[in-house]
Amino acid sequence: MNNDSRPASSRSIQIENSTDLRSANLQAQEEISRLKLELAIARSQSNNNQSPSHHHRSSAFKPIPNLVS
Repeated sequence: MNNDSRPASSRSIQIENSTDLRSANLQAQEEISRLKLELAIARSQSNNNQSPSHHHRSSAFKPIPNLVS
């Protein structure tokens, strides 16, 4: 039983907005996962290009060009 006193049209708008928010949240999470993967790959490649005696963690934080399109 739905005890919401608002008109049905208001409830449907809220549901649509909620769906949009979930969709946007999912897209954001996917983008974060993609960026984390890119960063992990870049760090791995950076680490592979260094000799163990000259390993500096700061080099893993070099900016990645064209990250934001």
